[in-house]
Amino acid sequence: MAIRLTNDNDDNNRPNHQRSSSSSGGSGGDGGNKGLLALVLLILFGLFRYPKVTLFLLVVGGTAFYFYGDPAWLGIGTDKQTQNANFAKGCQIDQALYDKVPVFEALDNVTGDNELPTSASLEKYAPRRASQGQQGSCVGWANSYAARTIVEAVETGQNPNELIFSPSFLYNQIGLEDCQGAYTIRALEKMQNDGLIPLDDFPYDESSCSRKPTSAQQEKASRYKIKGFNRLSKSGNSYDIDMLALKQNIYKGGPITIGMMVPPSFSYLSKELWEPKGQERENVNSHGGHAMCVIGYDDNKYGGAVQIMNSWGDDWGKDGLCWVKYDDFLQFCREAYAIYPTSSRTIKPNVFHLKLGLWLRESKDKGQYIALEEVGQNLFENIEPIQKGQSFKIAVNNSLDCYLYIFAMEADKSSTLLFPYAKTSPYFGVTGTRLFPKTKSFTADDVGNKDYFAVVASKTELDPEDINRKINRNNKGSYLSRVSKALGDDLMKTTAWEVDKRGIFFEGDTKGKNSLVMVFGINKE
Repeated sequence: MAIRLTNDNDDNNRPNHQRSSSSSGGSGGDGGNKGLLALVLLILFGLFRYPKVTLFLLVVGGTAFYFYGDPAWLGIGTDKQTQNANFAKGCQIDQALYDKVPVFEALDNVTGDNELPTSASLEKYAPRRASQGQQGSCVGWANSYAARTIVEAVETGQNPNELIFSPSFLYNQIGLEDCQGAYTIRALEKMQNDGLIPLDDFPYDESSCSRKPTSAQQEKASRYKIKGFNRLSKSGNSYDIDMLALKQNIYKGGPITIGMMVPPSFSYLSKELWEPKGQERENVNSHGGHAMCVIGYDDNKYGGAVQIMNSWGDDWGKDGLCWVKYDDFLQFCREAYAIYPTSSRTIKPNVFHLKLGLWLRESKDKGQYIALEEVGQNLFENIEPIQKGQSFKIAVNNSLDCYLYIFAMEADKSSTLLFPYAKTSPYFGVTGTRLFPKTKSFTADDVGNKDYFAVVASKTELDPEDINRKINRNNKGSYLSRVSKALGDDLMKTTAWEVDKRGIFFEGDTKGKNSLVMVFGINKE
């Protein structure tokens, strides 16, 4: 394409923390009992070989521990702490598996079209807090008991305690040997392919994970499938959590399931805010992995924090919930997944609701929409030419879910795929305005006076690489005709677009088709 890409230097896409390439989640307690046993053996050995020195150290150490120590260091404590110490975790974390999940494309935070409040919470949609006990089934609890129940409560408005989904139904089908953990991606795949059933139909049993669902239960579960899921990373090749994407999903009614490394101080939490101790930050990946559900955020609370629902009962944290400061969350969280929304307000399989435009970039966080005119069926041009050297983006706003694909014609007339980016999902279930490219801009160069972009929206997922190959095999005619031919019978041939100062707009039935196309001819001088 005769337009070059330039970097935006968007702070939102800079990594927050360095992290190792892989982490391994644990499934049992915190190892406190083993540490206590080792300490006892060391003391006995010291008393036998060096009694005076050992007694002196015991007095000094005991005094210091009395005033400054934490029973959690030794795996002991109050009755409540001791009980929580036995609560299992069980989230297996594998960066290679996480990498296979497509990335959620966040809404833009520049145009002003996507107002995001400073706080949002799904607590009122969350079921009562209960405990997974000593079984390493946290993945089942975070995804089924918490997240899926919240999604259903948001959609139906029902009391969440009357429609809780079974953690055992999910975990018993994906759990590792001896009930000692599972991978979150396997839980989400099972929820998408096979669905879930209510807790009343498949009660939880922490003593066993061997029971499997009957064919009748599997049939009922198919009614409660999820549409899909994404990971909340800053890009396809980044594993840093995208906090903007996390907030947008929660604000739109979508809980986030996470895999987080949790140290001893997290297990013994008896208040609202968790803050890791200094030594716990030194080797984050040495702690066990635990699956939980993020249900809220607040930019002002504790300087900015996320609200987390756990599965260790209502006597852990505060009513089974806690807050974690953003920086601590980013340091200890290893995986974050968003379940596609199921709301009938945003999902209508046979209706489009789209607005597209060109956004002239004036600075990092400022710009304006470019006036367009329709010059042919599904073909639009900017009325005033862009000055060579100016930068712009393609703006897409959807109020109903759809899949989106963007192509561009190169200077040699060949076609290239611009979106989805590598490992990024083309599905836009969370609705709003997005700008493309995400971290770069198109800059008008000195080659020629016009460039072409094609935007394809579909109600079903397409194969963009195959479409691009078909466009390039057919090198005759206009770019619009080549793209239209590549889409074939799937395309709505005629579309009644409306044009205003912010772009072009279409709302209407698919008329039995799945996709529509619009081509922008970018005039430049």
